[in-house]
Amino acid sequence: MRTAYQYRLRPTPRQVAWMDGWLEPLRRQYNYRLAERFRWWEQNRCDIHACSLTVCHLPQLKDQPTFYSQKRDLVNTKVLVPVRASGTESLGFVIKTATLTRKVDGWYVTLSLQAPSVPELNPDTPAWENTIGIDLGLDDFLVTDSGESVKVPRHYRRTEKKLKRLQKAISRQKKRSNRYKKAVKRLAKVHQKLANQRRDFHHKTAHKLVQTRKHIAHEALNIKGLARTRLAKSVHDAGWGQFLQILAAKAERAGLLTIAVDPRGSSQECSGCGRDVPKKLDERWHDCPHCGLSIGRDQNSALIIKSRAVGRPVLKAQEMSCYRAGVTVREAGRSP
Repeated sequence: MRTAYQYRLRPTPRQVAWMDGWLEPLRRQYNYRLAERFRWWEQNRCDIHACSLTVCHLPQLKDQPTFYSQKRDLVNTKVLVPVRASGTESLGFVIKTATLTRKVDGWYVTLSLQAPSVPELNPDTPAWENTIGIDLGLDDFLVTDSGESVKVPRHYRRTEKKLKRLQKAISRQKKRSNRYKKAVKRLAKVHQKLANQRRDFHHKTAHKLVQTRKHIAHEALNIKGLARTRLAKSVHDAGWGQFLQILAAKAERAGLLTIAVDPRGSSQECSGCGRDVPKKLDERWHDCPHCGLSIGRDQNSALIIKSRAVGRPVLKAQEMSCYRAGVTVREAGRSP
């Protein structure tokens, strides 16, 4: 089993100078590889974007640097930065990787550990009884298929004015001066606090879901695409991508599955009869004129997500659910 833990280091001034010396060749290596890709583009670019091959001759392109070709040369950099760790084999863990990070408040080390003695857990097959569906949103961070909701904390929105004031203070200082560096550090500490608060919220929410001992179904959201819309600030503030990564790691450790389903039509489809019920974005309640289902829009989406995750049609899932709590259904003479 593979897991990772992060610890804060308390290095001496001599050790800090030593680790700062490690960062310099790594910084140069990154900038050199980045410049290598830019140079390839400049050497091979052409103002003519289309021409006949019988009229003009196109020179052969030079070798394009790729991720793998650049990775092969990283061995020379690793020789300059030797790191040795020991003492964990006696605890039953083997260190696979160690990542040193310098943040605004100090140094941290992230250890990726492998425990050969811990058996791999084989999850059960997802079914209606052992699966929970969640719908992620911006008003409520998530809503489960049973109707439970978690509010969005909006950490960035609450700190936005303070960040604006600190950024103005930086712009008034002379660059590279001592006051400029202190102002930058104050701003970095606020951003770090925001990131820590958001990560703590994600960990606690994911832990609460995993404690249900059920597989978790969610939408396969195009987060990068949503981050380019007018809701970009709220999407970044919610941090769906980080939450889903944490949720997947916790679920795997507990022997559970996280199932991503197709999100298309999950907010318009009725979880009672499967028919489309068009709704605008500001309509937060689902009233089906076909089967009489009256339920919150997000809860209805969570039920659709759960049905898709277990691979059952909506009508069959409705029969197996025995009219779940929080769902109001009025029979309309439909046949299964």
